[in-house]
Amino acid sequence: MIPPSIAAWNICGITSPDKVLCCKNLVSNDSLDMLCILENRIHTSTVFDPWFRMTHSIFENEDSHT
Repeated sequence: MIPPSIAAWNICGITSPDKVLCCKNLVSNDSLDMLCILENRIHTSTVFDPWFRMTHSIFENEDSHT
């Protein structure tokens, strides 16, 4: 059994579309199964905003924890 491919990134500014694109490219180029992102400047209301979740999703099945 091959273990999943996981990366972690202490990113600053994930609310920026450019940073989301960088994350998507990282996942695609390295065939990652999971990407853990630490971002301390996203307000709880933003995380639960449907538009934000749609435009900033990296995987089909993902979640956020605060």
